[in-house]
Amino acid sequence: MYELCGVTRRYRQGPSVIAAVDDVDLRIDEGEFVAITGPSGSGKSTLLTLLGGLDRPTGGQVIFDGVDLARQSDRKLTLLRRHAFGFIFQQFNLIPTLDALENVEAGMAPLGMRSRSRREGARQLLEEVGLDGRVRHLPSQLSGGEQQRVAIARALAKNPRVLLADEPTGNLDSKIGAEIIELIALFSERRRQTVVLVTHDAEASRYASRTFRMRDGRLLDDARLALAAAL
Repeated sequence: MYELCGVTRRYRQGPSVIAAVDDVDLRIDEGEFVAITGPSGSGKSTLLTLLGGLDRPTGGQVIFDGVDLARQSDRKLTLLRRHAFGFIFQQFNLIPTLDALENVEAGMAPLGMRSRSRREGARQLLEEVGLDGRVRHLPSQLSGGEQQRVAIARALAKNPRVLLADEPTGNLDSKIGAEIIELIALFSERRRQTVVLVTHDAEASRYASRTFRMRDGRLLDDARLALAAAL
């Protein structure tokens, strides 16, 4: 599914050039649940934006299904994001004036579905994430955990091939955060969706089939982490 070859993303900061992502090689297969951990500023969120076509590398290739994302037009990237990728963010990013049902329906807008089908699909998704009794509540009337469940339902609304989750438990306590990660893992298994999870929470990685740690823009897998610890 994904093949990253020598991927680099550099930013200019005054007279300095910062390598947020530095020469990353990575392969992710269909249906995998991959966790990327590391401290703030290590480059993991930047890597996620590259995987989702939200940004372009300054070097290397991000290949998705044989397509080099860096070489696609803005229009093609927009279409790919609409249909192939579902995004889950730390800040939930719900529309505050829409209730839970309407927020999930908004995730189906690119599909051109009839309003009745959208509504029925949104209700079903909210039921699956455990919010069937909260469908008419605004985000301000929901707890943080409930808002993130709505955000998950919205990300799943277009049945994307990949879920890209950027610190989805960052604003939640450890108990609710664990429930959210478990829910994402459940949908990944049930729908055979690929998941890339970026997180500070080392516990979250136990749900992943593979875990990597980013440090100074570089990606370390479990074997290299063990070697680094032994040196």
